[in-house]
Amino acid sequence: MTTVSLPAVLKMLFSKHARPFMMICFVYLMSLHYTQAEQNLIILKYAYGKSQNRSFIMQNPKSYQLQQRNDYRINNIEHTYTLLRISEAESIKNQHVNSIDLHLSVEQSSRDVLAKVNITNNSQKDYYIPLKMVPTDEKPAEMCSDMFQITAGNIILDYHGYKCRFDTNGSKDSWRLIPAKSSYSYTLPLNHFYFFMPGKRHYNISTLEYTIVDSDWFIELERNTLLLSVFNASDSYSCKENTYSLVNPESNCADASKGDSLEVFLEKFSYFGLKPGFDIRSHTVSIEIDGDNPH
Repeated sequence: MTTVSLPAVLKMLFSKHARPFMMICFVYLMSLHYTQAEQNLIILKYAYGKSQNRSFIMQNPKSYQLQQRNDYRINNIEHTYTLLRISEAESIKNQHVNSIDLHLSVEQSSRDVLAKVNITNNSQKDYYIPLKMVPTDEKPAEMCSDMFQITAGNIILDYHGYKCRFDTNGSKDSWRLIPAKSSYSYTLPLNHFYFFMPGKRHYNISTLEYTIVDSDWFIELERNTLLLSVFNASDSYSCKENTYSLVNPESNCADASKGDSLEVFLEKFSYFGLKPGFDIRSHTVSIEIDGDNPH
């Protein structure tokens, strides 16, 4: 039988007295890993902007408790509170798997803070993005909703642009086409829609999520809508023919249509609305901006 002797260093590592030391080293290394991964993640506590009332134009923007924000939303992404629904890592994965690229660049000119967004469809099929997440075709272009998350430390900037209305019935008129093997890009002056704080500050800027769907999504949605309309029509006829109660049959029909329809059943399993494609967003751009400069 051959006896193998361990070097002195290994004997120290495998001794019972060294186990607490090894555990401390392991915890320390893991903490370094997560600290590096989350060094830019800060819990948002304040918002900066103007209150939405009649004296809006006469007001000076100010910071206030984030809980007072009308459209305040909290999403827990990687242990921080943010308006973003998905992490940057998940966005990168979705872009890679679906052959689409979303890139954001930000620069400050003499008068504006310019954000340029470029979306490149490298896939073999057409993609669609919601119109509410792209600028209008007007001159100058306007934003139709809050399209960016802009933070400085634990402060998030309020969006003060327009809110456009679009059809929500699944029509392609509410979506912008990005054909296969093509790109779509736009440039916006962020200071026209957000108030930057006075002085020089470092800001973290990212787009919010773009929900991407393909042509099959619209076909499936139309098929499901037709199926539900046929079922609901037959269900309504059946309710009139079969009286549930001699006292108040109409109320029973109303209850049945609400509780037993195929639409209600499918909605419980998130089928009627279909899986909404996939979400992507940009990486986070860190930039120093002089809030006294843009107008």
